[in-house]
Amino acid sequence: MRGPTYRYDTVTCRYERSRISFKGASMYVLGVAITAFFFLAALLILHDFLFSSNQEIAYQKENKVLQKNELLLLKELEDVEATLSLLKEKDKQLHEKFFAQISNTPNTNKKTKRQHDILLSNAKSFRKTAGTLETKVDALFATILEKNPGFSLRNEIANTKYGLIESLPLLQPIRNLAPQQLISGYGVRINPFHKGLYKHTGVDIALPRGTEIIATAPGKIITTKISTVEAGYGNYIEIDHGHGLITRYAHLEEIKVRAGQNIEKGVVIATSGNSGGSIAPHLHYEIIREGKAVDPIDYMIEKVEPQLYNQLKQFSQQQNQSLD
Repeated sequence: MRGPTYRYDTVTCRYERSRISFKGASMYVLGVAITAFFFLAALLILHDFLFSSNQEIAYQKENKVLQKNELLLLKELEDVEATLSLLKEKDKQLHEKFFAQISNTPNTNKKTKRQHDILLSNAKSFRKTAGTLETKVDALFATILEKNPGFSLRNEIANTKYGLIESLPLLQPIRNLAPQQLISGYGVRINPFHKGLYKHTGVDIALPRGTEIIATAPGKIITTKISTVEAGYGNYIEIDHGHGLITRYAHLEEIKVRAGQNIEKGVVIATSGNSGGSIAPHLHYEIIREGKAVDPIDYMIEKVEPQLYNQLKQFSQQQNQSLD
């Protein structure tokens, strides 16, 4: 057992027994307590660093799953954004091609919530965000499949479909077609010779002699007919555009192409006239699809504004007398 301690008193010049003051004892106890507190805190931190509780292990596993799902979700969203951009670009190109004007579709592209933003959220918030985005993605694909079966989940269009679009006779057979020139349309009309009703298989466009006639789509000339008989189509041309599409240009005056010749869209192929069974100079224009005549006005949309097309449609539907 430790005995009492002494100290030398310079006043009495004697060794006096040391006495512990209340202040000294308090400071000693406080120092011991602080040292013990920091030592305990260090032990707890070391324990947390080296050992994980069951709840922490469960959270770590959950975080790994969420991080994996996050990467998959972000990749899927990037694919969706790329698909939407492609569809909007194709829509813009088709709109400009068919209607000769830039599409006014508003730009609704929004940036996807990035990875660092998602990582800042807690697990519950991330699961909610992931669920919402997944629902939107599923709804988007469902809408695509419903509105246009041509786009599958792989968002592919066969090359033959692009070829068909290029082969469609979408131009008008003359330049600057005015609605008033469309004298007679497709359907039942009055025959100008016997005055009875008959099936008119094309549209009649009134033109001065010598007006240039142009090809409405690229293709191959399969027929050039010259006739002096005042009946039938007279001088006419037929062009095969592929995909079961043929256009016919009748009652011509001069033919500027030959059978077997390949031509581009918009090339002058003939001039208008009054040959064959015709009562006035005009162009009789037909579109034949899979062997059957169809209404040409449904195809004459390229570089035509909506208002002008509606006027052409109205004039073509008038029940009147044809010119051939």
